[in-house]
Amino acid sequence: PEAAQIIDDGSLDKWLERAVESKTITERVEEARDLVANRQKGGDYQQNIVTYISMALHPQAPVRYKGVCIMPEGMGLALTSAYIQKKDITPYIDIINYLMAMQWVDMNPSEFIDVGALASRFEACRGFLKQKGIGFGIERCLYHLDPCVPCLSEKVRDFYVQSPETLMYAYEALSADPKRPHMFFDRHTVAFLAAKDRRNIERYISQISSPDNYIRVLGELKTLATIQKRARMEKFPGIANWIADNMDVVYDRIHDRTLRTDLQKKINVLRDSGDLSKMAAIFEDRDVYKSDSSQFFKAIHEYIELKKELDDLEYDLEHSRSFGHESGQQAAALLSCVFAAIVIMASTFMALGSLFGG
Repeated sequence: PEAAQIIDDGSLDKWLERAVESKTITERVEEARDLVANRQKGGDYQQNIVTYISMALHPQAPVRYKGVCIMPEGMGLALTSAYIQKKDITPYIDIINYLMAMQWVDMNPSEFIDVGALASRFEACRGFLKQKGIGFGIERCLYHLDPCVPCLSEKVRDFYVQSPETLMYAYEALSADPKRPHMFFDRHTVAFLAAKDRRNIERYISQISSPDNYIRVLGELKTLATIQKRARMEKFPGIANWIADNMDVVYDRIHDRTLRTDLQKKINVLRDSGDLSKMAAIFEDRDVYKSDSSQFFKAIHEYIELKKELDDLEYDLEHSRSFGHESGQQAAALLSCVFAAIVIMASTFMALGSLFGG
């Protein structure tokens, strides 16, 4: 607060003018003021203005903000350390969101710093923080800024997972544990995979984050199958059985009992093989689901029509005394015609018989 007061009351400007007499520093200070000016005073204003002015006065020094003092190049390691030690990581989020790291990069166009790479890294993290879904947020920033950090998911806390392949081995070992988690992925595992190899998981993130359990299960199966196939890894019977145990929610979405039974049989045949790609391929045929849904809605429509017809008949039976009379008369007339025709034909045959017999 004291430093912010000196900045706001003009004391800093007087000191710069009288004691420093550096046009470059004065211009950097004015630029820092302009960058913070559009933010509402109050809240983090004092922290922001002091941080920006500090960088303007000494660009080569670390970024100082809310007790955190880091060089932008070491942001990943510092964030990892704070996360593992369960410290408050809000300052790191603010440093990214308030463009403090980007400002430091702009003020240090040194040949010893890869300015382009640093700027690109922090701009990407700012985009990750804007997205709150699984696979983004501060978890994605963590793995993006520190490529060496292992996966910090609680699901694999007893393993040292450094790649999608080692994650598969961890899951295979974990599959034998009676206390294994129900689902495979959480925010950390998805962010970790997205940072290590986006091709493995990016197309399935929306499925893994779906509120519908059956979509999540299929998304996890497809992701693990993709890792196994692209890395040309061996079979994983433990993972296959783990996935098969989660398939009930998928089967429940199939309306056709015959189709449901057929899918169950196919999965049960493959579960011990450990071939995740073949298991995933069973659910890739969209025509199967389309046909199942079409037949289901057709059956619903037929049921509604029959129910309506039944309700109409019951209503007429209850409220109309003459209901059925006309139909009964028509039926009686038809039966009379039939009997009359039979009698006439019988009489005709008898007459002809008597005539030719005589």
